[in-house]
Amino acid sequence: MCNYVVPATLVIVIFICFQQKAYVSSTNLPVLALLLLLYGWSITPLMYPASFLFKIPSTAYVVLTSVNILIGINGSISTFVMELFGNNEIGGINDILKNVLLIFPHFCLGRGLIDMVKNQAMADALERFGENQLRSPLEWDMVGKNLFAMAVEGLVFFIITVLIQYRFCIKPRSVSKLTKLGALGDEDEDVARERQRIVHGLGHGDILELRQLTKVFKRKQKPAVDQLCVGIPPGECFGLLGVNGAGKTTTFKMLTGDTPVTSGEAFLAGKSILREIDAVHQNMGYCPQFDSINELLTGREHLELYAVLRGVPEEQVCDVAEWGIRKLGLMKYAEKRAGSYSGGNMRKLSTAMSLIGAPPVFFLEPLGAMLFLLLFLTFVLCFLLHLWADLNLAVVMGNRTSPPPAWTPKPGGPLWNCIHSIIKEGRSVVLTSHRPPSPLCPPSPPSPPSPLCPMS
Repeated sequence: MCNYVVPATLVIVIFICFQQKAYVSSTNLPVLALLLLLYGWSITPLMYPASFLFKIPSTAYVVLTSVNILIGINGSISTFVMELFGNNEIGGINDILKNVLLIFPHFCLGRGLIDMVKNQAMADALERFGENQLRSPLEWDMVGKNLFAMAVEGLVFFIITVLIQYRFCIKPRSVSKLTKLGALGDEDEDVARERQRIVHGLGHGDILELRQLTKVFKRKQKPAVDQLCVGIPPGECFGLLGVNGAGKTTTFKMLTGDTPVTSGEAFLAGKSILREIDAVHQNMGYCPQFDSINELLTGREHLELYAVLRGVPEEQVCDVAEWGIRKLGLMKYAEKRAGSYSGGNMRKLSTAMSLIGAPPVFFLEPLGAMLFLLLFLTFVLCFLLHLWADLNLAVVMGNRTSPPPAWTPKPGGPLWNCIHSIIKEGRSVVLTSHRPPSPLCPPSPPSPPSPLCPMS
């Protein structure tokens, strides 16, 4: 609303510059200001929940703009034309139509401006005959009812928006509704063992616990996520593996509150995703499938913006941004616009943004082809360096095949080291990939485990 005051003030200044008496006279100027301010008060909470009906922002913008123009312009002009040229019967219909359209802020604004011009034009015409018939624009039959309607609509729409945002109208489904789902098929032994551990209530010590989490989309018979049970303790890197369409992204969307849960429950740091989603958001970091990057902002500006949104104290915002830049190795690109970043650097920046605030659980989705390839090549490079060191030392020093400590290569790049450091701090990482077991989590490593393997 504060941002709206600036353009509204500029509109009033433009009217004053053109000296249109119908809007800037001593009687009409305060009414014009009230119309513009109450329009912003009423339209903002109306457009916000309306955007929930769309998945694509550009579609929402086009549709809502078209509807607003249709109602605002066509409604105002139609009622004005019927008022001028209609008979008594049409006049009655016009009165009903004007009262019905008052529920739309665009009509209230447009019709209010028309009534102000109409009132001033009639007063100017009668003034030539020596009569002063200028009515106050605040009268109920003039602009008064429009102002009252927008004031009430702003309050009502705001309450509706709060109810939708905090899901007061959405009752979480009971776990008992899982009985309507089909029986589970054959499960691996470790999967069945984990399910039994969660079902019997032995996962209370886990930082993230999923209890029979299920998602069934409308018009779909087969569940996208079918009674998922898993517990992740603090200080573990958990890999959620599966082919495309296995439900990895859907699981993340349920955990982050982006999509409603069909049945089941999940707890993050002891907070329910169904009843305490705001507390859940405060305890998680989420790097989504598509980078949330503004091409016009620099890397440093992104981190400072997200630090403010995370509630970092103002005096620490710059330090937190610098920490994220160094943590992910973005020193060379911090002052460049994000639109010029490569895909890998964009991913690093998204990861740094999601780590702000030191959340106890960090979701990284997905381990896409580019990021997976980066980590895989890092693993291969480390292996080759080890092999090269062993061969060289074997030639130079005979039977001594163990390289001295100074020759031992460090594990991967900034992203690898970042995830490793998160785990060492006792926080958990949940990442996804459509690839089979890899160097991230080898099933039975012959050598010491990779830094990204579970460390519990």
